[in-house]
Amino acid sequence: MPCNAVVLANCIYEIGEVTPENITAAFKRYRDQRYLHVKKMITKSKVMGMIQYGQTWKDRLVRHVMFNWIPKKVQTEQYMKDAAVRPQACYLPQVENRGSAPVIPQEPSKRFVEEQARKNKSVVV
Repeated sequence: MPCNAVVLANCIYEIGEVTPENITAAFKRYRDQRYLHVKKMITKSKVMGMIQYGQTWKDRLVRHVMFNWIPKKVQTEQYMKDAAVRPQACYLPQVENRGSAPVIPQEPSKRFVEEQARKNKSVVV
């Protein structure tokens, strides 16, 4: 999933001095940020696979209920919740949200902000 790669890249970018402790801390931050979300999405993927491709009568019944009885609004709301997590690379300027769906805000990179401040300070002088 691209989100995982971006979050891992952000954690590695924030390392600063490369030491075993900092690398371990970066991977711990990555796990703290992504583990629960990924675990939830894997479970959801298994359930959706069973619903879409299941062959038993129970699977067919669940598929019929999911696609015919659950209102489209409920399905759309669930999709919007899943699509709200859209991390961006913290070492690049942030792109504004141009879509119609809400996005969970991302914490700015302290290192990137400091680098931009130093860069702007040197340009102004």
